Amino acid sequence: MTENGRPRDRAAEYHPPTDRPRSREPAVEVAEGLGNRERSAGLFEPLLGRGTVFEDKDLLRPSHTPDLLPHRERQITELAEHLGATLRGDTPSSVQIYGKTGTGKTVCVRYVAGELLRAAGGAGVPCHIEYVNGEVTDTEYRVLARLTNRVAAASGTAEDDRPVPPSGWPTGQVYRAFVRAVDRQERSVVVVLDEVDRLVRKGAGDALYKLLRVNAELERSRVSVVGISNDLTFTESLDPRVRSSLGDVEVVFPPYDANQLRDVLRVRASTAFRDGSVAEGVIPLCAAFAAREHGDARRALDTLRTAGEVADAAGAERVEERHVRRARERTDVDRAGEASDARDPSTDRT
Repeated sequence: MTENGRPRDRAAEYHPPTDRPRSREPAVEVAEGLGNRERSAGLFEPLLGRGTVFEDKDLLRPSHTPDLLPHRERQITELAEHLGATLRGDTPSSVQIYGKTGTGKTVCVRYVAGELLRAAGGAGVPCHIEYVNGEVTDTEYRVLARLTNRVAAASGTAEDDRPVPPSGWPTGQVYRAFVRAVDRQERSVVVVLDEVDRLVRKGAGDALYKLLRVNAELERSRVSVVGISNDLTFTESLDPRVRSSLGDVEVVFPPYDANQLRDVLRVRASTAFRDGSVAEGVIPLCAAFAAREHGDARRALDTLRTAGEVADAAGAERVEERHVRRARERTDVDRAGEASDARDPSTDRT
């Protein structure tokens, strides 16, 4: 109320604040947005115009399977002799492969598997190969579900079958679905269990046992198992019934020495790098570093690839020994961080 008793006119008294910052004009925001995009495009121009020492960097990754695998001829021949029974219509013996990390186990299995598929196709022999990584697919249910779904997809899903869900079925039902999927047509199925020792240690040994014994329930098909392990002693912890089903076929991959690692690196480098882009001492140095770590070829390849990346970042025309040493520093830091995360239970490693 006013002094004379009249109602106070609030609207007349209101004055908008004059010190409030005015909102930015849309035109200014649009202009700045365009400027940011122009700067972002310019950010990558030096990278697009920069040269590289690489011809194909992916050839230095462990996932690549080269046509030549030096110093693994004996292991390749042994594996081929056992799996070759597939081409004669026989059931191959299950094979256990042992060796430390970076000794060529997985790449040799992939190489032999590829050759087997080519030979089987040429001979008109139905053959199917499946890979399971025991560190990722680490329970009996997951192993059998993955194999069932992939084998069924490869042969065409029957109308009365449905994909195995990620969870929810009794394990026995999943196993019966696997038997049906495999036996839908006459063929040989090779199951490669990489990191099989980790699979067993995580309590999924029953999956291994069932795969080793499944042939007793098949009428048209045959299954063989190739287990790959970094631990030569893991079978000692197996249930006796599983151990007795493994069979006697074992292929051991010894560590590479420095000279052998040089040959492995030269094969990869010959196609991964541009001609003349690797200095003479680079490959021996990478091999020498890896030879100190139980002859780990993966480590040697990682060092060589990283050295190439260091050289590219420096604008160098070729990889030099100083780039190798810098690459080692970088990978050592990365590995130290991974080891720290693995020791820290609060770290979420997804």
